[in-house]
Amino acid sequence: MDGIKLFKTPYKRPEKFSNPYDHISDKELKGVLDTADLDMDWSDYCIIFHLTPISSYQESCYFLPFALQYINNNPDNSLDCSTEIIWFISEHIGSLKKDGLFEKCEDSLKACLNTWTKNFAVEHFDKEACRKKEWVIDHDDGVENSQLLIESLDDMVFYESLANIAFDFIAEIRSSETGIQCAWYLELCNINKVYNCCIQCEKLKEFLADQKYIDRCSDIVKKTSFMDQVTSPTYWNDVCGRLNIA
Repeated sequence: MDGIKLFKTPYKRPEKFSNPYDHISDKELKGVLDTADLDMDWSDYCIIFHLTPISSYQESCYFLPFALQYINNNPDNSLDCSTEIIWFISEHIGSLKKDGLFEKCEDSLKACLNTWTKNFAVEHFDKEACRKKEWVIDHDDGVENSQLLIESLDDMVFYESLANIAFDFIAEIRSSETGIQCAWYLELCNINKVYNCCIQCEKLKEFLADQKYIDRCSDIVKKTSFMDQVTSPTYWNDVCGRLNIA
């Protein structure tokens, strides 16, 4: 997989979690610790980096490099633990800087964003597929990793110490000359339009509603014939309609 190399922390693997709020059972905590580092998945990281901590900074920090590598390599299964990992980094920025780890965390988060947007795959649901899912709409389209991407960017902006990572990423893709990066900016703008109420941060909403960059990116997407690579019969028409692209 691209992008993430495991870095070392100064802490040993804990033999037990301190569980200061006693809100996770000892059985669950033991199950996490009984799992080998490289075998952990989203459910383990949800517990380790729980927003109501089950451990000290030092206890959880040991697992942070593995968690960052996991969400980079497994975007399909990372939506339920990405917020917790981003929160942990933001919450403990002072300690991470003191330990010389914050820059490594920043680099890892940047790598995740690049990995998640390396491809642009649209899944199309026609009327029959929508009915099977008990949707009342006649069609829908979803871009692979788009929900993970927008929620992670939103979390980075919400936890302000990481906002520069999110805004630098968006600034880069909306100023790109490549069709795929411009397509990703348009997809983020599309999500902002459709699910605006689900995005927490007003500044992020504004960043994803700049018509100048929407028009610029649509021109690049058209010029590079990137639209032709998307097989969905409805995706681009819907996006262009929502974003006022001629």
